[in-house]
Amino acid sequence: MRLNIVMKFILAVGIPLLAIYCFICLAQFRSMGRLASRDGSLRSRLAVEMVADYLDSRLVRIGTVARTVADFAEKDPEATKATEASLLKNLLTTEPLVFGASIAWGNPKTEPLTGWRSRREADGIKSTALTTVEAQRVAKRYLDANNPYGGWTEPWTTEAEQIKICAYFHPFVINDEVVGLIAVGIRLEDLQNEAARELPLHSRFVIVDDSWIIVSTENPQDIGKPVSTLVDTPDLPNMTQLREVITSERESGKPSNATHAPTHFEGENYWIAWAVLEETQWLLLDAVPESTILEPVYSLFQRDILIGVIGLVVIVVVIIVMGLLLTHRLRRLNAAMDRARTGDLSVRVETGSGIDEISQMIRGFNQMIESLESNVDALAQAEASRLSVERELDIARDIQQSLQPHVAPRFERPVDVEIAAVNLPAHHVAGDFYDYWALDDRHLAFMLGDVAGKGVPAAIFMGVARTTLRMVATREHDPAAILKRVNHRLQADNEQGLFVTLFLGVYDTRTGNLKYANAGHHPGLLQPAVGEPRSVTAATGTILGTLDGATWTTETLQIEPGDHFILYTDGLVEAHGADGKMVDTDGVVKRLRTLGTPSAKEVCDQLADIAETVQDGNLFDDVTVMDLHRLHSTPSDAPSGDSSEPGGTG
Repeated sequence: MRLNIVMKFILAVGIPLLAIYCFICLAQFRSMGRLASRDGSLRSRLAVEMVADYLDSRLVRIGTVARTVADFAEKDPEATKATEASLLKNLLTTEPLVFGASIAWGNPKTEPLTGWRSRREADGIKSTALTTVEAQRVAKRYLDANNPYGGWTEPWTTEAEQIKICAYFHPFVINDEVVGLIAVGIRLEDLQNEAARELPLHSRFVIVDDSWIIVSTENPQDIGKPVSTLVDTPDLPNMTQLREVITSERESGKPSNATHAPTHFEGENYWIAWAVLEETQWLLLDAVPESTILEPVYSLFQRDILIGVIGLVVIVVVIIVMGLLLTHRLRRLNAAMDRARTGDLSVRVETGSGIDEISQMIRGFNQMIESLESNVDALAQAEASRLSVERELDIARDIQQSLQPHVAPRFERPVDVEIAAVNLPAHHVAGDFYDYWALDDRHLAFMLGDVAGKGVPAAIFMGVARTTLRMVATREHDPAAILKRVNHRLQADNEQGLFVTLFLGVYDTRTGNLKYANAGHHPGLLQPAVGEPRSVTAATGTILGTLDGATWTTETLQIEPGDHFILYTDGLVEAHGADGKMVDTDGVVKRLRTLGTPSAKEVCDQLADIAETVQDGNLFDDVTVMDLHRLHSTPSDAPSGDSSEPGGTG
């Protein structure tokens, strides 16, 4: 590998000087480090011994008082029961570390316990009789300890206040039978605070039991966990080794010691000092930051560094000056890259005749800019083509919208009906369609259909189906007959296998009688003027465009004054949000119940709003809703009971 002049200069001059300087500093640092290690080990061990003795004296006092009460109870149970409240209160008054204490009578293995308890509250010490739940909890803690002679328990968390607790239990034994017990609890947070006041400011400590389970630590959520969880994973072997060393030293009779263990926690190395709490046989582990131990070393080391920095500054200045002279072309390349980032793809950098790494980099940059410029031109052409297609689709959408009726059909006489529809395409063009028109001076024809699929193919098939149906309807007025002829014409040229579900109805504006044929479309909903919506107009035949020779039947439905007859496509009932729950017919009915006495247009807008709201405006499928509303007022010139057919058939 060929090195440029800057690297050669650094290797020849800078690195040897830095190596010599670092070697001298390292030797001094190691010498001072050994001295600091001996001093730090002694200071750490003495500090943890003092704190352990202090905490042990507090715990010994608690255990001693509890055992004294137990002796008294065994000798004179009646006197103990008479004074148990005051005994407990005196216990809490004597030792501030005690959080609560209980005296319970009975054998926890065979009978319910009764007794008294005292607890330290915010407003003082309060004593009350043990409740059944509290007595059961005391018995369970004693039995879980699995120590018939009592002792200190493992930590636990209270259910109500979520307080970390550890307790001392001692049974009352008369004639080799347990007749009661005393329980004294301490808050581990208070134990932590007592230790924190005595230990050095920068140390971290934990108290663990014989199984190395955490009893007390600065983070209460760690209580009850193995102490290994506080150590980074790479240092777990070191923690195992430390545990083995401490266990061996304890077995040999040492009450305390300190060691430079390679323990890593939250980015810093620690020294470990330990001491035993004799009352509980717990272990106080104090981790002193290595930075604290080595602070005197660092002070002297900083002085030596300051002397060497002056020399290093001179070397750095020389290297910088030489680097500026040697990196002139690199800076030119960087300037060209800045221009390219702003969009100037005409920029080029002179390469010269060199064959070094910088010259090769410049040539590669020029080639990259040329390729990028070519790709940008191709992308611009593709974007122009896409915009052209979108403009054509917009025109197709406008044409499709123009095929739908925009004004109500007109009759020679006033009619008691209004009709409205809403169409929301999922893409530029839709496969849903609707239409309504005056068949003659008395009958209103309307249809609503849904072509399988979405987009342009569905829209084209929709246009063919609508046009064919309107042509057939000029000669044939029976809905079933119309569908049969339309199906024949669609099926004959349907090589793509498309099909359409369609509802076709003919409404008598004088009698409210609706004749319809349903080609596999969703049943409509009838919202009566008074009462609940119900599903009507089920399919009277199969879908259109698939089976030649298929037939349909014409059914009738009476529309009463005030009724709404509502049709919709599957884009409404199958609309769903991120949770996957569909609107379904129940969702449509639920919205109808809230509308009161709306117009046909209001019904359509409200139901279409369901799909838009559920899908946040991003429709998955076309949505079309149509509402035929018979008004309450009936034209006076409509003869009663007249149900004549539309004039003429094809």
